[in-house]
Amino acid sequence: MSAMPTSMPGLVGSFLWQILTQAALRVLPEGILRVKGERREAELERANTWERYAQVLYFDNERPKTIYASLRAANCAERAGPSPELSRAYANLCITLGMARLPWLSGLYDRLAHRVAERVGNTQALGWAQELSGAARNSAAGIRSDRGVST
Repeated sequence: MSAMPTSMPGLVGSFLWQILTQAALRVLPEGILRVKGERREAELERANTWERYAQVLYFDNERPKTIYASLRAANCAERAGPSPELSRAYANLCITLGMARLPWLSGLYDRLAHRVAERVGNTQALGWAQELSGAARNSAAGIRSDRGVST
């Protein structure tokens, strides 16, 4: 697992690469970039590590780094295929993209998190998806309220 970039130019460059990777994973046929066996397990471990790191960064109020770590988690989990880790990574993207005031992307990852959790039949992943979905919606309602729009 490569480390979090330490410079702003490094973060921006790596962030753009993660966005391009996620875009490719969204448009390429499902499974084309998947790994199996030991490589799959390694990707799931990386996804778990980036997911936990994103949570720490979230509570440290490091918004750009939180989004970056969430993207890294999703990209690792995507390569491993449907799994509880993928559902949780999508749920993390739901809340971090909502935090970045990108509600349409937040909603996309909300739906993906629920879909994957249901597909793999993991109630803990589904619970996490529901919890972060609610938090993202609550946050979005607060943002609309701050703008003088009633919720």
